[in-house]
Amino acid sequence: MPGNISNTSCPQKLLLVDAIRATIDEITMMHREELAAVIRGDFSASGQMRALLRQARENQRMLIARYREYRDHVADHGCATRTAPPRAIAG
Repeated sequence: MPGNISNTSCPQKLLLVDAIRATIDEITMMHREELAAVIRGDFSASGQMRALLRQARENQRMLIARYREYRDHVADHGCATRTAPPRAIAG
């Protein structure tokens, strides 16, 4: 379960968590598209697959950068210690 985040938490922390969630959603969508292509037997679009792999690597770098930004923010701001019931995660 993700860390405890609430509407009363630090606004910057919430923005950073939302950015991380958006990046994870995008990565998940790309994996779903890739899996669907494999299941369909669509191996003819190798150029598209290479582009997807490049985008996946870029998304992974973005996710790491966002995690670092979040970690640095909560360490500097001290908002990591504020806890509340977890927010629901959209699925």
